[in-house]
Amino acid sequence: MPIGLVHSLSTSTPDYVIGALLLMVAGMVVLAVGLVRYRRAFLNRVSAVVFVELSAFAMWPLSEPTVPALFRWVAMALAAGALVTYILQNRNDATEPGDEPGRDGRIPLIYAGTAIILAAVLLFHDLGGYSGPLVLTWESPVLTDGFAKAFNAGENPLSYTAKRLLWDDGILSAGHTSLFFGAPAYALMTTTGFSPWNMRVSAVLATLISIYVVYRFSRRFFGPTVAGALAVLLGLNVCILYYGRYGSSPAGTVLATLLALWTVWIFLDAREPRWWMAPVCALSLYVATLQYSPARLVVLIFLGFLFAVAAIQWKQLRGPRIAGLAVIALAAFVVWQVEGHFNAQSSLLAARGEQYFSFLKQPENVDSLFGRRMLSRPMRADEMKLEDKIELLIQVVRTTIPQYLSVVGPSLRPTAHGAVVGDDPPRLQLYFAPVVLFIAWGLAHSLRRVRSWKHLSLLAWVVGATVPLLLTNRVDSHRAVLLTIPLMIWAALGIWEAARVMRAAGVSPAIQHVFAVSLALTLVYSNINILYYTQVPQAEAGKTLDEVALAEPGPIAVGALMNHREVAWADFALLERQRQDPNKRHQILSEGVRNTLSDDNPTAEGYARQMLRLLENTTLFLAPAERFRRAAGGFRAEGARVAEVGTPAFRILRVDAGEAATGVSDSRLSAAQAAAASPASLRLDDGPQVSLSELTPFDVEYGFSAPRIDKAWEDSPILMGTVRYERGIGVHAWARLRYTVPEGARALQSVIGLQDDVRGCAVASVTFEVRDEQGQILFNSGLVTNNNPVRAMQADLRGAQTITLEVTEGGNGRDCDHGNWALPSFLLSTPALNSVDNAE
Repeated sequence: MPIGLVHSLSTSTPDYVIGALLLMVAGMVVLAVGLVRYRRAFLNRVSAVVFVELSAFAMWPLSEPTVPALFRWVAMALAAGALVTYILQNRNDATEPGDEPGRDGRIPLIYAGTAIILAAVLLFHDLGGYSGPLVLTWESPVLTDGFAKAFNAGENPLSYTAKRLLWDDGILSAGHTSLFFGAPAYALMTTTGFSPWNMRVSAVLATLISIYVVYRFSRRFFGPTVAGALAVLLGLNVCILYYGRYGSSPAGTVLATLLALWTVWIFLDAREPRWWMAPVCALSLYVATLQYSPARLVVLIFLGFLFAVAAIQWKQLRGPRIAGLAVIALAAFVVWQVEGHFNAQSSLLAARGEQYFSFLKQPENVDSLFGRRMLSRPMRADEMKLEDKIELLIQVVRTTIPQYLSVVGPSLRPTAHGAVVGDDPPRLQLYFAPVVLFIAWGLAHSLRRVRSWKHLSLLAWVVGATVPLLLTNRVDSHRAVLLTIPLMIWAALGIWEAARVMRAAGVSPAIQHVFAVSLALTLVYSNINILYYTQVPQAEAGKTLDEVALAEPGPIAVGALMNHREVAWADFALLERQRQDPNKRHQILSEGVRNTLSDDNPTAEGYARQMLRLLENTTLFLAPAERFRRAAGGFRAEGARVAEVGTPAFRILRVDAGEAATGVSDSRLSAAQAAAASPASLRLDDGPQVSLSELTPFDVEYGFSAPRIDKAWEDSPILMGTVRYERGIGVHAWARLRYTVPEGARALQSVIGLQDDVRGCAVASVTFEVRDEQGQILFNSGLVTNNNPVRAMQADLRGAQTITLEVTEGGNGRDCDHGNWALPSFLLSTPALNSVDNAE
């Protein structure tokens, strides 16, 4: 389906509604067929059908805003009771999926193959440009601080890969250091070309291999039905596809974790392990630690589980298994010693140290990590008493438990069309909401068989990974992504249980497959709605910087105080330019140098004079031009040639040592000169209008703090450019508000800018965007910083039915990102132009 069509349909019919309707229909068909064909003999299965029906009703229609929440909670309680009843009625049935003989393995293989094909289509679609001329927040440092630095240092792919065998901090923005993502991505880019496609494709391939691995793994341990279901559920999982589409280490981490799980289970499953099983198991566990840090915690859980099972079953231990455990223990010891030799031991579980026990060592940093006061008073580590530590623990889990439930639980709200791409962390649930009832069913299946090491290991995984998550400063899809594996295994077990009920009812295989295929297509529908833009947003600044820098014939240096995602996008082209011609080297100035040259530094003019040596054989670009006026004066004072290039909307300072040094004539630069865009007017249209302050958004999403109506984000008056506005929306980026467009509205207008309280903050930067229900951009402010004046905006609604007002973090984190939509209103008729007179 075209992306725009899916977005249009999802606005009126959300994905979870389709899933719930499908489950309702399936339940009624099973109930009718079972009672007609088997009557009393089917009664012990009726409770399972009731569980499905009540769960589906709780998702929809009982989740609608007009329905009292009590009804939904009652339905969920009754559904849980029905599931317990079903378990008790069939408590003597200990059948496992792999125990059923005679099942045709070809059909599950077809499901798995189809899942791989569909996932490949979804992953490869517009892989090199789907986020516009931007890379993602965590892709930017992966490129500029990782791949680019290694390339400029002349590092070859082999030595680069060898360094990946050591532990590091294991954070997402250092994905270049992972073995399954960083090493192949670097090798591909340095040999065939620097591009977003080449950087991301290794994550795509890791995801596709993961689907095959999970099929083979589950077929061995749970039989063909579960294997086919699990391949579809994991292969079309929105989290798995999201990280597979973007250049990030979680895709390789999922693959490495699956391989580790497979080898651990093979070792545990064999009555007499062969000699090679233990080394392979040890190797897979070690490789999993060379990825994103959540896998390292899972590896420790696997190791502990291996030896715990051996301790419990010590009477059944034989020589080969004891020898295998000794080999695994020896390998762990050797790896630990080798990592210690290279001073890498401390990085095993580092991940920035954002965890409760680190908070106790540096309590003065806790408030900044959580964005709010966590202790009753500021204190040092040596001042903390037991009651202070308990208070901090309570505050931490009070913060993280709701976050955990929002990520691990089902989401019953329409999702923004493609907008998840711009968030860090993304607002993703770990699975498609209707799948939750199969997860519950599969979890019940495992709890009944908890004495089996297979089911016990899944429970140990989830519990063992959850507790440390709750003791960090934030629970999000980045850190919880590996939980998709046990959750989807339980979901596949739940689908197997549902298939057994359908067979017991006498439902024909053809009808069973109709429901299965319909559910899979609903997953595809949901993924398209969440992951893709109808029209990819464009970024003027990055595009302009790219074009200007590529036109330069010699070495260049770039200092940009703009969205670092746009700078990284331009860096791809510059790296490829350098790869093809080593004489055209380039460098991205460090953040410290950029800030020292900016107008925020009173001594920028003097510092510019100290950089003249750089201009002897290099052309310097400073962007945007209005942030570097003082430095421009310093360069001119020393005889450097300074010109403005770019477009009227985005100006760039070009500084060099003259025509003789660069070969670029004065006439060419003179032709490129153009007046900078005049300051935006603070004038709004008058006439019939509806203030957004008088309307209620039908959906609100935010990353740090809820938006406020007629107040700034922290409940103070809206103040921009010393002007106080009585009406408006104050936000702390990122934040989105969605409104239904009133009948007859032709445009949206507002005054936009940063709150005056961050005028002294150098990192304050946001963008203001307006989108319609198709995800098409109706207005994009570009990067708004303290150097931008407060200005008016107007967006032509062009027949839009709903609009989304979004304020982003500007690509450099959320600090000081306090933005305001002042006097926002829908224009209803032809206006006359008037000055803003609503301000005080």
